[in-house]
Amino acid sequence: MLYENDGLLGVSAASAGKIKRILAALEFADDLSQISSLPRWKLHQLKGNRSGEIA
Repeated sequence: MLYENDGLLGVSAASAGKIKRILAALEFADDLSQISSLPRWKLHQLKGNRSGEIA
């Protein structure tokens, strides 16, 4: 609800802006390579039984 209509239910007001920016970046990226190029995003490939997934 936060991203769609600014509903803060269950989200701290201090975190709302950051969460909205993250969700917007995820929505508008064509693929994860665009996200991984952002310096603050530390995406990495998982290993073991989660191989092929990105965190």
